[in-house]
Amino acid sequence: MAKEKAFILIPQMPARDLKDSSGESGWRHEDIYKLLLGLVDRLIAENPSIDINRLYITGLSMGGIGTWKIISDPNPAISAKFAAAVIDCGTPLYFIPNADSVTARNAMIVQTLSSLDYDNVKVPVWFFHADTDPLVSILAARVPFAKISGKATVSITGELKPFTTLAMTDNGLIRYYAATSPSSGKDVRFTEYQFGNGARFRDLGMLTPAAHCTWEVVYKDQAMLDWMFSQSK
Repeated sequence: MAKEKAFILIPQMPARDLKDSSGESGWRHEDIYKLLLGLVDRLIAENPSIDINRLYITGLSMGGIGTWKIISDPNPAISAKFAAAVIDCGTPLYFIPNADSVTARNAMIVQTLSSLDYDNVKVPVWFFHADTDPLVSILAARVPFAKISGKATVSITGELKPFTTLAMTDNGLIRYYAATSPSSGKDVRFTEYQFGNGARFRDLGMLTPAAHCTWEVVYKDQAMLDWMFSQSK
Protein backbone atom coordinates (compact mmCIF):
# COMPACT_ATOMS: atom_id res chain seq x y z
CA MET A 1 0.00 0.00 0.00
CA ALA A 2 0.98 3.64 -0.32
CA LYS A 3 3.36 4.90 2.36
CA GLU A 4 1.91 8.41 2.48
CA LYS A 5 0.08 9.57 5.57
CA ALA A 6 -3.38 10.73 4.63
CA PHE A 7 -6.74 11.86 5.88
CA ILE A 8 -9.42 9.59 4.41
CA LEU A 9 -13.04 10.71 4.20
CA ILE A 10 -15.57 8.00 3.30
CA PRO A 11 -19.06 9.54 3.21
CA GLN A 12 -22.05 7.22 2.89
CA MET A 13 -25.22 7.84 0.92
CA PRO A 14 -28.44 8.32 2.91
CA ALA A 15 -30.52 5.14 3.09
CA ARG A 16 -33.54 6.81 1.50
CA ASP A 17 -33.94 7.02 -2.27
CA LEU A 18 -34.34 10.77 -2.51
CA LYS A 19 -34.96 12.80 -5.66
CA ASP A 20 -34.58 16.56 -6.01
CA SER A 21 -36.80 18.88 -8.04
CA SER A 22 -34.95 18.03 -11.26
CA GLY A 23 -35.21 14.28 -10.65
CA GLU A 24 -31.58 13.80 -9.62
CA SER A 25 -30.78 11.27 -6.90
CA GLY A 26 -27.79 9.78 -5.14
CA TRP A 27 -24.71 12.00 -4.93
CA ARG A 28 -26.19 14.11 -7.75
CA HIS A 29 -29.15 15.14 -5.58
CA GLU A 30 -28.86 18.92 -5.12
CA ASP A 31 -28.99 18.91 -1.32
CA ILE A 32 -26.80 15.83 -0.87
CA TYR A 33 -24.27 17.28 -3.29
CA LYS A 34 -24.06 20.48 -1.25
CA LEU A 35 -23.70 18.50 1.98
CA LEU A 36 -20.91 16.43 0.45
CA LEU A 37 -18.94 19.48 -0.68
CA GLY A 38 -19.52 21.13 2.69
CA LEU A 39 -18.25 18.03 4.47
CA VAL A 40 -15.01 18.15 2.47
CA ASP A 41 -14.53 21.85 3.26
CA ARG A 42 -15.22 21.21 6.95
CA LEU A 43 -12.64 18.43 7.12
CA ILE A 44 -10.05 20.74 5.54
CA ALA A 45 -10.92 23.63 7.87
CA GLU A 46 -10.67 21.43 10.97
CA ASN A 47 -7.36 19.88 9.92
CA PRO A 48 -4.91 22.59 8.80
CA SER A 49 -2.20 19.99 8.15
CA ILE A 50 -4.11 18.80 5.08
CA ASP A 51 -2.29 19.77 1.89
CA ILE A 52 -4.98 21.39 -0.25
CA ASN A 53 -2.79 20.91 -3.31
CA ARG A 54 -2.96 17.15 -2.85
CA LEU A 55 -6.66 16.40 -2.46
CA TYR A 56 -7.81 13.25 -4.28
CA ILE A 57 -11.27 11.95 -5.07
CA THR A 58 -12.39 8.45 -5.95
CA GLY A 59 -15.67 6.61 -6.13
CA LEU A 60 -17.08 3.27 -7.21
CA SER A 61 -20.45 2.65 -8.87
CA MET A 62 -22.80 5.29 -7.41
CA GLY A 63 -19.72 6.91 -5.90
CA GLY A 64 -18.21 6.99 -9.37
CA ILE A 65 -21.29 8.88 -10.57
CA GLY A 66 -20.77 11.35 -7.74
CA THR A 67 -17.09 11.72 -8.60
CA TRP A 68 -18.08 12.52 -12.17
CA LYS A 69 -20.48 15.19 -10.89
CA ILE A 70 -17.67 16.93 -9.03
CA ILE A 71 -14.89 16.83 -11.63
CA SER A 72 -17.25 18.03 -14.39
CA ASP A 73 -18.86 20.80 -12.34
CA PRO A 74 -18.90 24.08 -14.34
CA ASN A 75 -17.66 25.89 -11.23
CA PRO A 76 -13.83 25.59 -11.31
CA ALA A 77 -13.70 26.05 -7.54
CA ILE A 78 -15.36 22.61 -7.40
CA SER A 79 -14.14 20.78 -10.52
CA ALA A 80 -10.51 21.82 -9.96
CA LYS A 81 -10.55 21.32 -6.20
CA PHE A 82 -8.89 17.93 -6.44
CA ALA A 83 -5.47 17.05 -7.81
CA ALA A 84 -6.64 13.75 -9.34
CA ALA A 85 -9.66 11.49 -9.66
CA VAL A 86 -10.07 7.72 -9.86
CA ILE A 87 -13.43 6.49 -11.17
CA ASP A 88 -14.38 2.82 -10.89
CA CYS A 89 -17.44 1.54 -12.77
CA GLY A 90 -18.99 5.01 -12.74
CA THR A 91 -20.70 7.05 -15.42
CA PRO A 92 -21.05 10.77 -16.18
CA LEU A 93 -24.75 10.20 -16.85
CA TYR A 94 -26.82 7.28 -15.60
CA PHE A 95 -29.78 6.33 -17.72
CA ILE A 96 -31.49 3.16 -18.92
CA PRO A 97 -31.90 3.18 -22.71
CA ASN A 98 -35.26 2.13 -24.08
CA ALA A 99 -34.00 -0.18 -26.81
CA ASP A 100 -35.12 -3.48 -28.32
CA SER A 101 -31.66 -4.97 -28.80
CA VAL A 102 -28.13 -4.83 -27.41
CA THR A 103 -26.96 -3.18 -30.62
CA ALA A 104 -29.59 -0.45 -30.39
CA ARG A 105 -28.88 -0.01 -26.69
CA ASN A 106 -25.16 0.43 -27.26
CA ALA A 107 -25.74 2.87 -30.09
CA MET A 108 -28.01 4.95 -27.86
CA ILE A 109 -25.48 4.96 -25.01
CA VAL A 110 -22.60 5.93 -27.32
CA GLN A 111 -24.64 8.73 -28.88
CA THR A 112 -25.80 10.11 -25.53
CA LEU A 113 -22.42 9.97 -23.80
CA SER A 114 -20.64 11.39 -26.86
CA SER A 115 -22.94 14.41 -26.80
CA LEU A 116 -21.86 15.41 -23.28
CA ASP A 117 -19.44 18.27 -22.70
CA TYR A 118 -16.21 17.06 -21.08
CA ASP A 119 -14.38 20.37 -21.28
CA ASN A 120 -14.84 21.03 -17.55
CA VAL A 121 -12.76 17.96 -16.67
CA LYS A 122 -9.41 19.59 -15.90
CA VAL A 123 -7.88 17.08 -13.46
CA PRO A 124 -5.86 13.91 -14.12
CA VAL A 125 -8.28 10.99 -14.15
CA TRP A 126 -7.97 7.22 -14.26
CA PHE A 127 -10.97 5.11 -15.27
CA PHE A 128 -11.45 1.47 -14.26
CA HIS A 129 -14.22 -0.74 -15.63
CA ALA A 130 -14.99 -4.34 -16.59
CA ASP A 131 -15.97 -5.13 -20.15
CA THR A 132 -19.14 -7.05 -19.24
CA ASP A 133 -20.36 -4.94 -16.30
CA PRO A 134 -24.14 -5.59 -16.24
CA LEU A 135 -25.06 -2.56 -14.10
CA VAL A 136 -23.00 0.26 -15.59
CA SER A 137 -22.08 -0.21 -19.24
CA ILE A 138 -18.39 -0.31 -20.15
CA LEU A 139 -19.29 2.46 -22.60
CA ALA A 140 -19.49 4.80 -19.60
CA ALA A 141 -15.70 4.54 -19.45
CA ARG A 142 -14.84 3.98 -23.11
CA VAL A 143 -16.66 7.04 -24.44
CA PRO A 144 -15.39 9.56 -21.85
CA PHE A 145 -11.84 8.23 -22.20
CA ALA A 146 -12.01 8.58 -25.98
CA LYS A 147 -13.47 12.08 -25.76
CA ILE A 148 -11.10 13.39 -23.08
CA SER A 149 -7.94 11.78 -24.45
CA GLY A 150 -8.68 12.65 -28.07
CA LYS A 151 -6.75 9.50 -28.96
CA ALA A 152 -9.58 7.08 -29.71
CA THR A 153 -13.12 6.77 -30.99
CA VAL A 154 -16.01 4.53 -29.99
CA SER A 155 -18.09 2.94 -32.73
CA ILE A 156 -21.89 2.82 -32.55
CA THR A 157 -21.52 -0.85 -31.61
CA GLY A 158 -19.47 0.18 -28.59
CA GLU A 159 -15.98 -0.84 -29.68
CA LEU A 160 -13.11 1.36 -28.49
CA LYS A 161 -10.86 2.10 -31.46
CA PRO A 162 -7.53 3.60 -30.33
CA PHE A 163 -5.46 5.74 -32.65
CA THR A 164 -1.95 4.52 -33.40
CA THR A 165 -0.55 7.29 -31.18
CA LEU A 166 -2.37 6.00 -28.09
CA ALA A 167 -0.20 4.07 -25.62
CA MET A 168 -1.80 0.69 -24.99
CA THR A 169 -0.93 -2.65 -23.42
CA ASP A 170 -3.01 -5.82 -23.41
CA ASN A 171 -2.07 -8.99 -21.56
CA GLY A 172 -5.30 -10.83 -22.30
CA LEU A 173 -6.83 -9.97 -18.95
CA ILE A 174 -6.28 -6.24 -18.69
CA ARG A 175 -6.21 -3.55 -21.36
CA TYR A 176 -4.48 -0.38 -20.28
CA TYR A 177 -4.51 2.95 -22.11
CA ALA A 178 -2.65 6.16 -21.26
CA ALA A 179 -2.75 9.58 -22.88
CA THR A 180 -2.53 13.30 -22.24
CA SER A 181 -5.70 15.33 -22.66
CA PRO A 182 -5.20 17.83 -25.51
CA SER A 183 -7.59 20.31 -23.86
CA SER A 184 -6.30 20.26 -20.27
CA GLY A 185 -2.81 18.82 -20.71
CA LYS A 186 -3.59 16.42 -17.87
CA ASP A 187 -2.98 12.70 -17.62
CA VAL A 188 -5.92 10.45 -18.55
CA ARG A 189 -5.79 6.68 -18.15
CA PHE A 190 -8.14 3.75 -18.60
CA THR A 191 -7.89 0.20 -17.29
CA GLU A 192 -10.40 -2.21 -18.80
CA TYR A 193 -10.72 -5.60 -17.13
CA GLN A 194 -11.51 -8.43 -19.55
CA PHE A 195 -13.99 -10.09 -17.25
CA GLY A 196 -15.94 -11.80 -20.03
CA ASN A 197 -18.06 -14.62 -18.67
CA GLY A 198 -16.29 -14.50 -15.33
CA ALA A 199 -14.32 -17.72 -15.76
CA ARG A 200 -11.04 -15.96 -14.87
CA PHE A 201 -12.26 -13.50 -12.25
CA ARG A 202 -9.71 -14.82 -9.76
CA ASP A 203 -6.93 -14.25 -12.29
CA LEU A 204 -7.99 -10.61 -12.31
CA GLY A 205 -7.55 -10.52 -8.53
CA MET A 206 -11.28 -10.39 -7.80
CA LEU A 207 -13.01 -12.25 -4.99
CA THR A 208 -16.55 -12.09 -6.35
CA PRO A 209 -17.58 -13.54 -9.75
CA ALA A 210 -19.48 -10.39 -10.69
CA ALA A 211 -18.22 -7.96 -13.32
CA HIS A 212 -19.46 -4.89 -11.45
CA CYS A 213 -17.27 -5.65 -8.42
CA THR A 214 -14.04 -4.33 -9.91
CA TRP A 215 -13.32 -2.33 -6.76
CA GLU A 216 -12.05 -5.59 -5.28
CA VAL A 217 -8.97 -5.20 -7.45
CA VAL A 218 -8.87 -1.45 -8.20
CA TYR A 219 -8.08 -0.37 -4.66
CA LYS A 220 -5.33 -2.97 -4.38
CA ASP A 221 -3.61 -1.62 -7.49
CA GLN A 222 -0.29 -0.22 -6.27
CA ALA A 223 0.35 1.52 -9.58
CA MET A 224 -2.92 3.42 -9.20
CA LEU A 225 -2.09 4.43 -5.62
CA ASP A 226 1.38 5.59 -6.58
CA TRP A 227 -0.03 7.54 -9.52
CA MET A 228 -2.68 9.20 -7.39
CA PHE A 229 -0.33 10.28 -4.63
CA SER A 230 2.14 11.63 -7.19
CA GLN A 231 -0.40 14.18 -8.47
CA SER A 232 -0.33 17.73 -7.13
CA LYS A 233 -1.95 20.96 -8.24
